[in-house]
Amino acid sequence: MNMKAVGRALAAGAVLGSLWAAPSQGADVTLDIAYAVPHHRQMYDQSTALFEAAYPSIKLRYLNPAADYDALAQDALRQGMIGTLPDVMFHGYARVKLMAERGLVVPLDGFLAADGGPAALGYAPASLDACRYKGKLYGIPFTTSTPIVYFNADLVRKAGGDPDHLPADWAGILELGRKIDALDGRDGPIQGAVFDYKGNGNWSFLSLLSSLGTAPMNADESKLTLDTPQTLRALEILHDFGAAGQVDMTRNQWRQAYASGTMGIFVNTSSILTEYQKQIGDRFEIRTMPFPLESKDGRVPVGGACVTMSAKDPERQKAAWNYLKFMTGPEAQTIVVRFTGYMPNNVKAIEDPALLGNYYRDNPLQMTAVKQLSVATGWYSFPGDNGVRISKEIEEVLTKLGTLSVTPAEAQKQLIERVSPLLPQ
Repeated sequence: MNMKAVGRALAAGAVLGSLWAAPSQGADVTLDIAYAVPHHRQMYDQSTALFEAAYPSIKLRYLNPAADYDALAQDALRQGMIGTLPDVMFHGYARVKLMAERGLVVPLDGFLAADGGPAALGYAPASLDACRYKGKLYGIPFTTSTPIVYFNADLVRKAGGDPDHLPADWAGILELGRKIDALDGRDGPIQGAVFDYKGNGNWSFLSLLSSLGTAPMNADESKLTLDTPQTLRALEILHDFGAAGQVDMTRNQWRQAYASGTMGIFVNTSSILTEYQKQIGDRFEIRTMPFPLESKDGRVPVGGACVTMSAKDPERQKAAWNYLKFMTGPEAQTIVVRFTGYMPNNVKAIEDPALLGNYYRDNPLQMTAVKQLSVATGWYSFPGDNGVRISKEIEEVLTKLGTLSVTPAEAQKQLIERVSPLLPQ
C-alpha cells in the first residue's frame, strides 16, 4: 500500500492532580475539559502548550481523567443533572448517541459550515459519520483505532512458531497460544493468549460479533439478537482464550504483562502500539496481525473518541470551537499519532511530509490497523438510557466466561436475561 493509498484509507475511516493546566490571570476564557484514559496525559500536555501559544486568550483546565469512556459518560450524566458539565468532553464513539439524546452535547453543523465545511479543515466527510446522530454532527473524530492481534515474536519462536508466518484465524491463534502457555514456569510466569474483553462499552466483544457478521440487535433495534449461533461462536472464542492461559487481571495489568514480556498473544486496540514500541524497545520483537474475520460479512468497529461541545454560552462556545478545531487539526493530530497507535483523522496531517506524510512508510507495524479501515464499521451502542449499565452487565458475564466459571451456552443465556430488561420496552 503506497502513501497515497494510506491517505485515502485513513481519510475514509475516518488531569493531573485535580487540575493540570491552571488558568492565568487576565485570561478572557478558561475552558473546562474532560477526557478519559489517564495514560494519555502527555499527549494532552503537548497539545495544550501549542494551543495556548496559538490562542493566548483561551486557557485550558483539564478535570481528572476518567478511567474509560463509560466512566466519562456516567460523569456526564451526573453533571448534566446538576448543571456542572464541562465545556468540552472527549466521548467514545459509542456514547455520542446517549449524550445527544440527553441534550448534553451541542450540534456542530453550524460551526463547521461557518468555517468552510469539512474539506477546509482537513476532515473527510465520511469520517464525520462516526460522530453523527440522526443526521446532526455532535462531535469531530479525535482518535481512531481498530482491534488487532499482538504477538511476542520471541515467545512465538520459543514455542516452535514462525513469526514470519503467524496464524490469521482464531483456531491457529489459540493453538499457538496454548503452545506458548506450555512455556509457563520455565523462565517465569507466562500467559499464552489473552483477549481483552473489559471496559469501554464492550468494544472488543462487539468486535467479535461484528467480525462474525452479526450485531446485538436487529437493524431497527426492535429485537435483541444475542440468541444467534454467531453470538454463541463469539462466546466460544472468548472461552477458548480462558483455556489458553489467560489469567483474570485488570486491563492495565494485562497491558503491563504484555509489555513485560510475559504474554505471548494479546488481542487489544491498535491505540497502544506506539506506547508498546517505546516501552519494549529491543527487549523483544513485536509483531501484529489483523483481527480475524470469520464471515464474508465480517467487519471491525472503529474505536476512539469524538471531541464534543457542551458549552451553552456563545462566547464559551466560540472558544470551545477553536479548541475542537485545533485538537482535530494537523498539528494536534500528528501529536496524537506519535504518542499513541491511533490513526489520524485529518487529511492535511496525512498529506504533509513534515507531519505524517512519511510516518507509515517508516513504521510498518502501524499499517496493520490502517489496512483494516477497508472493513471498518461503527461502534455499536444500545438504545435507551441504560447503555452504560448494559455494558457493565455484559462485562460481568464475560468475566465469568473468561475465568471458565460458565460455559458459552450458559453465558449466552445470562446475557439475554441481563440485557433484555434494560432495553426500551
